[in-house]
Formats: sequence, structure tokens, C-alpha cells
Amino acid sequence: MKRTALLIMMILCMSCTLMGCDEKENTDIGAKIENLTEEPDKTEKELEETIFTDLGKVDVDFEYNAIRSFGFNFCVFSTFELDPDKLELEMDSPVDYTFESDIMPEDELNEPSFPLYLSYIGKEGSLDYYDEHGEEYLEDTKNYEKFVKDFPHIYTYNVSVNFGKKDIESGLRFKDVYNDGKINKIILRYNNKEYIYDIGKIRFSSDFENSNDIEGADILDLGTDGVSIDYSSNGKFEMSSDGEFIKTAKDIKVCKIKIMNNLDCSIEEARLIVKSDGNEKEYLLNDGNPVTIKKGSTVKFKIKLKDKEMTGKLGYYSNPLVGMEYEVDGKNEIACWDGKCFVDSFNAYDIYAYMYDGIDVFKNIINKEK
Repeated sequence: MKRTALLIMMILCMSCTLMGCDEKENTDIGAKIENLTEEPDKTEKELEETIFTDLGKVDVDFEYNAIRSFGFNFCVFSTFELDPDKLELEMDSPVDYTFESDIMPEDELNEPSFPLYLSYIGKEGSLDYYDEHGEEYLEDTKNYEKFVKDFPHIYTYNVSVNFGKKDIESGLRFKDVYNDGKINKIILRYNNKEYIYDIGKIRFSSDFENSNDIEGADILDLGTDGVSIDYSSNGKFEMSSDGEFIKTAKDIKVCKIKIMNNLDCSIEEARLIVKSDGNEKEYLLNDGNPVTIKKGSTVKFKIKLKDKEMTGKLGYYSNPLVGMEYEVDGKNEIACWDGKCFVDSFNAYDIYAYMYDGIDVFKNIINKEK
């Protein structure tokens, strides 16, 4: 504990020397860990007084003509209790927005995990491994209970940022005069102290015309409010329509599924699940090999995506606008699905350990390669 306190004092002193003690804290939780050192006494905690978030990598493009809802949610964590009404938020763009914050109910809060404890003491072992080899961790399990009990509480607050239609229009107007209309940083203020976060990219665009009044099919599922995905060290993840995406009103030929908005992620594989005449069949959709679907069928989709910038990030948030291109009566149509996804594999204690104690929290999480 003394060693940890000494390290914190040294860091604070260095910060004052380099930054002039200007009450600003630049916090990039997407940065990768270098030169990690393992310190057993880190399990005896005295937390640095700070505020941090789960915004590791934001990759969002609000397409004005197609997205159903304009906004995103994230968590603010604090090692001391905040008054949510006094938390201020600012973005590095003149685009208009509204936001609100509130404390998360106590029964939804997480605690330090067993894999995190193993990371603190320099051992390896995910929950999957622990389930199969629990006998190897009998002594660690006893110490873990004390670790959880002694670990100081971290407070969690929900923050919702919303852009109305007029806000998006203001963002589009600023595209030519300010940073191409993008938002790259969020600044939180509390008690006259600033916390600056590099969050990735939030964009605003109006690149294509879209209508739900398409020919040959009825859209049954317009999108999702948010899908939780697991962190993946290779940046791969999966999404699918919640139910039937479309119902065909005529015979159609599906040619392609693609991401319509300007994102870093890309589709590596797309599959269609078609139900017709009581029978269900799955098709792998390849470029140049369209799938013909009869009138009266329902269609779902499953896609595998990849964003290499997810790697090494404790948080991830994106909004893929999925477009299904098809032909009907010799004409080209497109049905759009408004998707949102986020990684929630890490909780407040994992993020604190990574940012402030230099703990490699990635090696011991559940991380199934896809």
C-alpha cells in the first residue's frame, strides 16, 4: 500500500511538472499498455481521486436520411460520490446536443472479478479456465474474497447524449467549417476540474436517400437499440436482425449485404435465413452469387464484422447501418437496418486497474476468438 501511495505521489508530481497543475486530466483508455510491472501490494487499495469512462473506441456515423435515433450512452465512473446534476459535458465540436446523467441502481453495480484479482497478483486464468481447473485456485479463492471486501467502492453513473434532427442539421452545416463535422473528444467537468477523453469519431452525414417505402418487400425489423458484444482480441464480432428482417411481397434476388454508413468496421461474412412454405434454410451470401427468394418468404440475416481498432480498447461503441441490396422486377432496391453495438466485457474496476494501476486486464477475460 505504501509503495502504491508513493507511485501515485510520483505520478502526481510529474503531472504537475509537465502540465503546470492546470486541473486538467487527459485520459485515453484506448492506449495500449507498455512495460507493465506486477506489484503484489496493489491488492491493498487506496484509489486515486478521479473520474473516468468506458469510452474506449467510439465509431459512429449518424446518417441523417436513414438512422432512426441519434444518440449514444456511456458510463462515467468515479472513486468519490458525484452529484449527477453538477456533472458537465462538452464536445470538441459546435454541434448542438443534450445530455443527462444519473446514478446506476445499486443492484446493477459490478464488483472486482476473480480474473481481475489474478491479474493483480500476476497469475493467468480466465473464468472459462477456472471453471475447468478450480482446484488450482483454492488459496486464491480465499484471498479473492478479502480482495473484493477491501477494494474501495467505485461509483457508476449513466450518461445519455442525444442529438435531435435539428442538432444533426447543425452538425451537417459545420462539416465544411469545423473538423469535417466530427467529434473526437469529450470533456467532463466536475468541481472546476476537467477530464478530457479521446473517444474516436462521431460523424454526421447525408450521403444517400433512403425510404422505408421500398418495392418488393416489407421491412419488419427497423433495427436495434443496442446489442452487447464480447471483446475480441482480433476485432471480430457478430450481429443479426432481432427477428424477421423483411417479408417479400414479390420474388426478389438478394445480391449483397453491406455497411451503408462511414465506419471503420467491415463485413467479413453475411448469411440469410429464409423461411418459406414452413421450411427454413440458411444461405451464405457471396458477391456475384445472389440468392433468389420467393414471394411470401421472411428473411433474417447474420453478419460477421471486423474492426481492428477494437483491439486493446476497454470500451467499444458503433452503429452499423446494414443495407440489404436486392433486385425486384428489374429494379434495384435496398432495405436498411439501423444497428448499434457495444462491448461491455469490462466493468469499472477493470478499467480503473488498467488506467491507474497498469494492470493488463485483457489476458484473463473471457475472450473467445471468432
